[in-house]
Amino acid sequence: MVKIGEFSKMFDTSIDTIRFYVESGLLLPEKVHNQRIFDTKCVSDMRLIQKYKDMKFTIADIKKIFSLKRLTGFIGYHGEYYLGMLSGKRDELVNEMNNITNSIETIDREMQVYTKLSQKKAKKNFFGIPLPFISYLACPFCGENLFLDKASIEDNKIMNGDLSCSCGYHAAILEGIIVVGDRETKKEDDVDLDEVFRDIYTDDNAEELEKAFRSHDWYMRRIEFDKLDGKLILRWGTGEGVLLRYFIENLKSFRNSFYVATDNRYALLKRVKETMEKITDDGVNVVFVVAEYDEIPLKRESADMIIDTFSSTDMIFEKGINGLERIAQYLKKGGLWYGGYLYFEKPIPMSMYKHNENMNKLTLEYLEEQFSGFSKKNSSKIAEFKFDTDKSLGFKADVNAGYWMYYGEKK
Repeated sequence: MVKIGEFSKMFDTSIDTIRFYVESGLLLPEKVHNQRIFDTKCVSDMRLIQKYKDMKFTIADIKKIFSLKRLTGFIGYHGEYYLGMLSGKRDELVNEMNNITNSIETIDREMQVYTKLSQKKAKKNFFGIPLPFISYLACPFCGENLFLDKASIEDNKIMNGDLSCSCGYHAAILEGIIVVGDRETKKEDDVDLDEVFRDIYTDDNAEELEKAFRSHDWYMRRIEFDKLDGKLILRWGTGEGVLLRYFIENLKSFRNSFYVATDNRYALLKRVKETMEKITDDGVNVVFVVAEYDEIPLKRESADMIIDTFSSTDMIFEKGINGLERIAQYLKKGGLWYGGYLYFEKPIPMSMYKHNENMNKLTLEYLEEQFSGFSKKNSSKIAEFKFDTDKSLGFKADVNAGYWMYYGEKK
């Protein structure tokens, strides 16, 4: 005869689980001086519980079996009833096993498809700087054309080379990516790519990914893709490229269009490029550029469309800089701007100002003012929620926030 602690150790089970079995009437220990004492009968019952759990019976089913056994001993038709319960559970498990087998076969087929896709060589499709794109390049400081030197060209795409301006501006083309600034620093960018991509696809981020897709879907429904032939689309802040393929999928038939994917992290953008090369058909012109927002080597008023998925928000939040005005210089008059922004509803708690003085620039009123140079076509709040400051900023503040989508034309 043992107490509950020793009994739980005998079966490698928690004390809470043993208490649950006692409260459910499955275990019937005696109570001596306010302590439960477990005897050999309890040991036998516990072994039965484990056996029936191995058979995948629910606790409710096990309680029914225990009651039947204790009251009838499975004698006569009671035994037939018990046999019927076992037969029914077996049929249920066989059906479940068949469903699982079908699911595994479906998974195997899907794995075969994507294994072949992931092993597909990028020789037939690789991204470099298309030769016609050179005409769009310019110094972001003085606006003059850039000179190309020491270029290596493959299939009419520049894979390596130097870009320079008479004013002293310099950029490089490395493995088909335009890299602005210290190329060695950019190459050795301290980014744990596996960790970045693992963090994206976690249960905790499922809701954020859903909101991100909703924002992407919002402007995708408003873009007239049949009018993008021969156009230049500038994506400000490509990030992990989670939604990139959904856009360029629509550019397959437009051989004269350019999609410029920018970010300020070399290692991350290189990973995105390599992924896109495996899943994108040859002929889609995607130009990858590693640069800060004010150093993108594009001619002013060269872009027909700019897509800004929360990069403006990040710029304001992290640096207090409104990058919209500086990025908008690349957009043609009559060009279209699609963007998504995080905003906070007033009044914003003072505690948030103390931690980030840029919070007043992340209100809906402020964001709308920034688009005074645009003719608004459409805007919408697609999500409203409580901003988790404790998680993101390290302090507690109860504030309403949301995502605001914008679509306008430059005047």
